[in-house]
Amino acid sequence: MHLTNVAVQKSSLDYDSESGGKYDLTKLRMYMNSRYGEDKTIQCFSDIHNIMIKSIQSVQKSIISDKHCFELYGYDILLDTNLKPWLLEVNASPSMTANTQHDNQLKVNLIDDVMTILDFEKILNGDEEQVGGFDLVYKGNQINLQPQFKYTTYIGCINNRDENLKKLALTISKKFELMNKVDENRDKEFNKDKNKENLKESKNEKKRKKIKMKEIKENNEEE
Repeated sequence: MHLTNVAVQKSSLDYDSESGGKYDLTKLRMYMNSRYGEDKTIQCFSDIHNIMIKSIQSVQKSIISDKHCFELYGYDILLDTNLKPWLLEVNASPSMTANTQHDNQLKVNLIDDVMTILDFEKILNGDEEQVGGFDLVYKGNQINLQPQFKYTTYIGCINNRDENLKKLALTISKKFELMNKVDENRDKEFNKDKNKENLKESKNEKKRKKIKMKEIKENNEEE
């Protein structure tokens, strides 16, 4: 039984309905920094990061690889007194039910970002390392943060989701502008060719009429 599970917590007399028994990861990381020190906290979140990658790799052959479907996983991880993370389970269908306003906003943003990643409109380039609140952590090999960063993972860091979406929107806007210019140039070339074709046809028509008039004149003279 998960001692920190909301299903268990909500039956407690001291259950806080405002927080919903949940703690924002950024606030949790700040709390851990103040209580256990930055180095231990960095190691803890780095271990959590590696647990997620290794767990997926361990069942890689069993996961269906199909471009027509996707899965969203939810991780339950327990921290012991030494800040060592223990993987309890991975939920293939994590609950999207929210019990607080903050929890609701978090899950709405999550679903929105999932839809953005699925890219039904075909507007992404495929090389994005951040989309909304999601970070690309593995592509052939594990993707590490820049050397100048002390942290090794974005987990628990301040989420720059809005900024990422703004950058993505700007990139998409420029892409659409380029596409529109290409379409405009294509239309111009098409109209140009069409005008040439019409002009040529007009000249041919005039030539045919001239020949016809000549034939009529010659026939009249013979009569």
